[in-house]
Amino acid sequence: MGLPLDKKIILLLFGSVGSGKIYKLCNELAKELDEAYVTYVITGNNEELKEKIDKKHAATGKIVTLPYTKEVNLYMNAADVLISKAGGLSSTEAAVANVPL
Repeated sequence: MGLPLDKKIILLLFGSVGSGKIYKLCNELAKELDEAYVTYVITGNNEELKEKIDKKHAATGKIVTLPYTKEVNLYMNAADVLISKAGGLSSTEAAVANVPL
């Protein structure tokens, strides 16, 4: 999957439509986190959100966007922490992956 082994992984997951205040959260994380962290944002089918985040953050490498994927479980297993919407499926998947939510 090409994830860095030398950094802490934060995974942002907000459903297949990428709803919520994800852009604002990405901006805050980019300001607060140092180079020891990388944040992966699964934007789902929200191409506009992906483009907006990429336009602002792609050059820094601190925030990496991913489109809709069926491999969410693999990203959860690789993550050090998951930030997500409230939901039974996401909570259950996080518990199975043993990732703090």
